[in-house]
Amino acid sequence: MRCLTLARGALARGDQVLFASKPLPDELRAKIVAQGIRFLDLPPEVSEDDDAVACLADRGFAQANWVVLDHYGLGTTWQERVRVPRRRLCVFEDMPNRVHHADLLLDPTYAPQDADRYRGLVPETCQLLLGPAYALVRPEVLEARTERRPPPTASAEWRIFVCLGGGETGRETLRVLQALDTVSTNVTVVMAQPSVHQTEIGQSLRGKRGWVLHLAPDHFAALMAGSDLAITGSGSITWEKCALGLPSLAVCLADNQRDIFTGLEAAGAHLACPLDPPRLRAAMEGLTADKLVGMGQAAHAICNGRGVAAVLEHLRSN
Repeated sequence: MRCLTLARGALARGDQVLFASKPLPDELRAKIVAQGIRFLDLPPEVSEDDDAVACLADRGFAQANWVVLDHYGLGTTWQERVRVPRRRLCVFEDMPNRVHHADLLLDPTYAPQDADRYRGLVPETCQLLLGPAYALVRPEVLEARTERRPPPTASAEWRIFVCLGGGETGRETLRVLQALDTVSTNVTVVMAQPSVHQTEIGQSLRGKRGWVLHLAPDHFAALMAGSDLAITGSGSITWEKCALGLPSLAVCLADNQRDIFTGLEAAGAHLACPLDPPRLRAAMEGLTADKLVGMGQAAHAICNGRGVAAVLEHLRSN
């Protein structure tokens, strides 16, 4: 998750970090705590006002210089409670359709990026960090980045990486695998979290040599970096693909992915496809090794993966 990526970057610079959240799965909570980050458990199913009160009751939260909000369900009521002159507020956003009482707004979406995008939705004093230069890419992605070798000429030999992100149910992955059934012999499937369709996905890979399923692997970045082509959603994983120069087919799984889905295709950085097996298969069959190389170069030109350092610099200087 992008907020954890920023938290890890701040911790590496020597900042004190508190991660406040409603109950998370035990495995994810343990992963956060293992980073050396203190975790504040918040009560579930409470009002914005009560949530803010629970946050401010924690001494570490109350004494914070910056609060970073990554939550679609917490609006101006919560923001007004926690934002004071000595405790500033940074919000993550990806669609200009909500009002924020923030000092800093981060939106890495690849879209026409200018101040008018959030005019009337934030205070005039709010600083805007817009565009992929501020995308929060995990450090392990940068560590995995190497000079890309040209893909094999024969598309059947391409190493294909499939991951539709944490917001999918597993049913979407099954549709992608249907498209690949007769197209490729080397497919790595990654699921970001357990799914009710996990067993069905595993069964669909059975008997297919070179097809492998990984569940939330620690070597996610290495798997992606070692691929010739990715098939993904159009969320945060987009910027990791770009940082790696990895060509891809992209599907749109949510309204807040629409700008990225269409914008990166217009820039030649990925091929936008509907989540429809026959049309995905047709798109695959229309690709060539040269097209993959050009797509990867266009992707890397959009995002260099240095957004964490850029955002932290703004937080420290304000």
